[in-house]
Amino acid sequence: MVRILDRNVKVWHLLVLGIALGIVVGGGIGFAASPAAQFAGGSIRLASAWSDESVDITGSSGPGSLKRVLRTSISVPSGHVADVQASFSASLLPNKTGGTYAYCFGRFTLDSQSNQDPLFHPGSNQLIGGAWADQPNAVTVAMNGFRRNIGPGTHNVNVYISSAYQGCELQERDLNVVVNIR
Repeated sequence: MVRILDRNVKVWHLLVLGIALGIVVGGGIGFAASPAAQFAGGSIRLASAWSDESVDITGSSGPGSLKRVLRTSISVPSGHVADVQASFSASLLPNKTGGTYAYCFGRFTLDSQSNQDPLFHPGSNQLIGGAWADQPNAVTVAMNGFRRNIGPGTHNVNVYISSAYQGCELQERDLNVVVNIR
């Protein structure tokens, strides 16, 4: 039988072995902790809405520029809660008349709330902004959000868009919602 210590093992050999084992074991612990970020298991439902009607968003960050551009209903059974992941996309044309800047912002809300919903993350999204150029004159924009622990009942997931300076026009928009009921 071969003895390890008779093989001219140095202290640095043991140190390297200890570091390698620490990386393997520590990495395994890190990977095991990753699923904690996932939502709790439940049953999945889907909801969607779309429109190809044009919506003009103009104004300068005031209440007059805020418009609900899509909404879809979800239903959470009694005794359950739901987690929602929402995605929105639209063809967006910056308004080029009367100025040189066009900004539009989007956000998700729940039910009748139109102001920013602090529970719908990440909050407000800038969809377009800055000095406009002739090309491209239209872009497809997208935003995503999530909200957890929505109580029982029928709820509406809304998309609100607001503008600053010259604003924008939205076309071909859609809203897709994944609802995890648990």
